[in-house]
Amino acid sequence: MDKNSVAISEIISQVLKGNNKLIFKDFLDVSEAAAFLGVTKGWMYKLNYHKIIPYYKPHGKKIYYKREDLLSYLSGGKHYSSAELNERANEILKNLENV
Repeated sequence: MDKNSVAISEIISQVLKGNNKLIFKDFLDVSEAAAFLGVTKGWMYKLNYHKIIPYYKPHGKKIYYKREDLLSYLSGGKHYSSAELNERANEILKNLENV
């Protein structure tokens, strides 16, 4: 199961439990962000350490994440289909012919 599927299933699970605050909050703490992404808190700290995902420390202690940054992180690992790759290659070839 990929990261997007895990995150979506976690969101659905939270909504079914009546805990849909994760969907509407703009900033999430480490525990909430981990639940949102379907990973452990330790993994979140690893993402921080390697500066893979932006985070905020407004008072220098507690870490927060923007929900939109978490969604960007999830969508960053897209693998393109053969059709999408062929279409992009054709666009590049057309641009080269016009030069």
